[in-house]
Amino acid sequence: MKINIILFTLLCLTNLSIAFGQNERNIWYFGFNAGIDFNSPEPTVLTDGSLYGQEGCTSICDEFGNLLFYTNGENVWNRNHDIMPNGSVLIGHNSTAQSTITFKCPGHDDRYYIFLTSDQTNDTGLNFYLVDMTLDGGLGDVIVPDDNELLYPTCERLTYCKHSNGKDYWVVAHKLLSNQFHSFLVSSSGVSTTPVVSSIGISLSGPYNSKAVGCMKISTDGTKLASSVIYSDRVEVFDFNNSTGVISNVRVLTDFTLKCPYGIEFSPNSRFLYVSEAANVVAGEPNSKVYQYDTYAESSSEMHASRIPVIELSGPYGKNIGGSLQIAPNGKIYHAIIGRQHLGVIHKPNALGLLCEYEDYAFSLDTAFSSYGLPNYTNEFATVGIPKNEITNERLLVYPNPFQNSLQLSIPKASQNPLMVSICDNLGKIVFHEELKFENNTTQIELEEELPEGTYTITVSGESTFYVEKLIKVD
Repeated sequence: MKINIILFTLLCLTNLSIAFGQNERNIWYFGFNAGIDFNSPEPTVLTDGSLYGQEGCTSICDEFGNLLFYTNGENVWNRNHDIMPNGSVLIGHNSTAQSTITFKCPGHDDRYYIFLTSDQTNDTGLNFYLVDMTLDGGLGDVIVPDDNELLYPTCERLTYCKHSNGKDYWVVAHKLLSNQFHSFLVSSSGVSTTPVVSSIGISLSGPYNSKAVGCMKISTDGTKLASSVIYSDRVEVFDFNNSTGVISNVRVLTDFTLKCPYGIEFSPNSRFLYVSEAANVVAGEPNSKVYQYDTYAESSSEMHASRIPVIELSGPYGKNIGGSLQIAPNGKIYHAIIGRQHLGVIHKPNALGLLCEYEDYAFSLDTAFSSYGLPNYTNEFATVGIPKNEITNERLLVYPNPFQNSLQLSIPKASQNPLMVSICDNLGKIVFHEELKFENNTTQIELEEELPEGTYTITVSGESTFYVEKLIKVD
């Protein structure tokens, strides 16, 4: 069984790498001259980059994983780490949470878009540029289109995802001093200057535009959008329609340390949302945590009740301030932590609670340092490598629920091999973990240890199976 699981995991990771922009996200540059190369099975550290930035950045490769260029929103560097011609005309800022994104122009293999958003000082808005890779001997040149400002004023949040047609993109920004999300369609015809506007959620204003700061991401399946509002003790989770660009149905998550949620990322299967805190800035403040939420919960209260802290960062103050979260081509989530020479890593982000295996000080940056930012990418995994039941929402049946000491589990599809069954409490502690055979799609659990009353979560997983359900224990 262990061999089968390993083979399945390797197959998933291979498929994920292929789906992830055909290796276009395999080289990262970020922070203070930090970098990672994901072209090998084990990622390797890079220290040859020229990027120096507090927060937002992005980079892009060709389909074989060879670096093309990278940017912090102020400069664009080519693959030789030199600033491109016109590469210093960008009007972004390296201390904008999600300052920039880049992707290939639909229908144009040698051209790429760069989109930029303002920092909280609000001196620019949402602008876009082109990079033509046929120029400067194949090293690329930045082109400033006419009328390249799309929205003003804007917040520090900027994200994007594939349209449901698999060809076009949605670029999503938030207008400052309002509750308006603006979704811009990008197709082979260019960038639409008439956005889809969704007025929903909190109005982002406040002293010194404080609510302008935060991050947002769209889930892998294109159905959800999450946005953090730093200094406001608030993360908002919405439904996203990747056919229309419409954002709806807000759920609100609160109760963060020092009211400072910052980094946002979805698991590859789109079920779990991870939120990092930017706390412990000065001595005596609490440590930052990373939380996992189950977005299958239908209401704000239910989603908040699903919260599990997966790590409390350790170390001296100023060295455990949580920054961005970003899925990598290997399917893991990397965590920027300010001032460190290491990144945190969530090794199994599709798994519930502590089974996700957050590892602190997991990836060494050698002589470079992390800051708040990591490259800002969409999760272009589509549904490759995701068990089919997670796409169709087939359910694990649990009886009785609420339960006392015994449970009967039924799965909708037969499995010839034993499946791993795990039960976690609401803090993510594993209280039951055993391989079980499902005869006629059904198995029985008799808990030897008396569990206290409360809410638990059960997962059933195998080579092509993954189910998660809530449990309620009563006496």
